[in-house]
Amino acid sequence: MTTTLIATPDEPEDTGESRAARRRTSGEGTLYQRTDGRWEGAAYVPTAGGQTRRIRVYGKTRREAADKLTKKVNEHRQKLPFPARDSALGDS
Repeated sequence: MTTTLIATPDEPEDTGESRAARRRTSGEGTLYQRTDGRWEGAAYVPTAGGQTRRIRVYGKTRREAADKLTKKVNEHRQKLPFPARDSALGDS
């Protein structure tokens, strides 16, 4: 008699949140796990020049990345525009 083993996918890491609680509403950005294991959050925010810019934040855990992303998006909601480009020392 031959037995066949069926492989089951690895269980995702339990973050203490239900699947429905992981959904983000429109305008909150997106969160995903990178291939290197870190979590990345990204969102579009307006710049001082009236255009939009995609910002990215990283964290070791999903919650850490979500907290950082929420902070950046809230700065946008408080009408603190992001610079159109990264500034360097010595720029006038």
